[in-house]
Amino acid sequence: MTKRSSISAAVLLTAAVLLTGSAGAQEAPPVFDEAVDVRVVNVETYVTDKDGNPITGLTRDDFELIVDGKRVEITNFYAETDGRTSMVEEVVLDDSRQEPFHSAELSEIGPPERRLHLAVYVDHTRLQPANRQRAFKALREALLTQLVAGDQVSVVSFANSLVFHSDFLYDRDAVDEILDEISSTSARTNVNRLERRQIIGELNRGQSGGLLAANSIATMQTDVLLTRIRAYAQEEYNRSLVSIRQLEQITATLSGLPGRKAILYVSEGIPNRPGEELYNEFVNRTGTENPGMRGVNYNTNYAREVGNFEIERDIDRLTRRANEASVTLYALDANPDHRTDLRSALSEQGAISTTLTIVGDNFREPLEQAAQATGGRRLQASGRLEKELVKMVRGFGTFYSLGFMPATWVKGDNHSIRVKVKDRGLRVRHREEYGLVSEDDEAAQATVTALLYRAGANPLGITLHPGTTTPRDDGNGVLPVLVDIPIEKLTLLPQGETHSVRLTLYVSVKDKKGNPGKIQKIPFGLNIPSDKVPEASTQSAHYSLPVVLRLGDQQVAVGVRDQQSKLLSTVRLDVDQYSAILR
Repeated sequence: MTKRSSISAAVLLTAAVLLTGSAGAQEAPPVFDEAVDVRVVNVETYVTDKDGNPITGLTRDDFELIVDGKRVEITNFYAETDGRTSMVEEVVLDDSRQEPFHSAELSEIGPPERRLHLAVYVDHTRLQPANRQRAFKALREALLTQLVAGDQVSVVSFANSLVFHSDFLYDRDAVDEILDEISSTSARTNVNRLERRQIIGELNRGQSGGLLAANSIATMQTDVLLTRIRAYAQEEYNRSLVSIRQLEQITATLSGLPGRKAILYVSEGIPNRPGEELYNEFVNRTGTENPGMRGVNYNTNYAREVGNFEIERDIDRLTRRANEASVTLYALDANPDHRTDLRSALSEQGAISTTLTIVGDNFREPLEQAAQATGGRRLQASGRLEKELVKMVRGFGTFYSLGFMPATWVKGDNHSIRVKVKDRGLRVRHREEYGLVSEDDEAAQATVTALLYRAGANPLGITLHPGTTTPRDDGNGVLPVLVDIPIEKLTLLPQGETHSVRLTLYVSVKDKKGNPGKIQKIPFGLNIPSDKVPEASTQSAHYSLPVVLRLGDQQVAVGVRDQQSKLLSTVRLDVDQYSAILR
């Protein structure tokens, strides 16, 4: 093996930049082209019968792929059953005939990029204890027995803050232990349930409706009751936004992963129109026309204000970001029936049917919409929860991949996808939109992914070498991290008497709560005299990063992108032992 020497960063690279995890650091992003020529886009397609059982044995000819409203040729096709690739069909260009021909082969376990990374996200703030225990029992059984070989799982939860409990693990028993540990986590849940029951109690003072009910409610100060309903809706809306933001954050952390990735969101759902059931009861009992927010007169100030609490636009944004990150959203609603509380609180049978329908629809629609748009599923807890969850998890490994070669796509644009099968009795799930993020965003996302999950690739062969932490007067410390970059892995661009490389560093630090700091970007250039290139190819370039550590910081991740070859490497370094001097 050739011994590798070093080229001083002081000679070849620009000056080091002091890095911190704070949000106020200066950034100097490089300039990127706006378009990218995509070779193949693969559409994961799940085909089931009406009962949700996977359908196998289909071929490329059974599918029709429509992109942006136009039918396109399926150039690449493979089928996976229980995580094993059973059929591969690829269009290969024969230069002698200048027309495509097909090759087919059988294989066993597919390559790493086809393996699944599954983040199980438990939202403790939306789980009642009894429903949590039931859901966890079924979930642990499904994950322990049904995930296929090679798939990896990470557990994330939210109570007072977002907690990443593990890197992505192959070890099912370790995942089971984590779920067991967090199964009894207490959190502030359903804070408004008592308020809702009290409001319904006020409404129940009326009779069966009409004038008598209106007079009875009027004695309770109608404007005060409406104000309470609006306050309830506002509080529930704010809680819903928190849940959606956390889902978006986890989606972003997965976007840098290669291959297939999914989130299984465990909660009791997120209401689409918080407070709608209360307003509907108020309208029913006072005899006002157009009951329910779907039919109210939006010219009234109250209805217009409550309409602003709808979360549909926020769900749309979540699904767009999930599709851009190629993340599939699955949801487990652990509440068997959201109408139970209202059944016991409402006394007027004539008012119950419409209100209960509203409640059921409100908790079903958002997560069902997000799952459908990203190719996932929403599962409602029931007496068959364990069997249905086992079926869902097992289905992760049985799908078809439909590949096509698009024209040049512009970053930031979204493209609609539709898949049809010849048998109209079958059901098809797939991502409804595909889009491209910029190379800059892609690199930043991959660095965060490496930081949180120690997952990623290192084609440039970079290594990190920590030094000794130096304390600062503000109580923090500076850890010098030497980035070693083998020059033979880089693409050298001839420019007269020199060869140059354009590189960008991406750096982030994970704090004691497990949250990533803002990405710091450092563009720099590497110039080598042309007659020294053969010698330099046996050497490494070193770049020194003075990383500011705060008390309890856990890891630092560094990404390096070669702007000529577009190759990106990400590496994580555990810094606990180096930041010990700060304690």
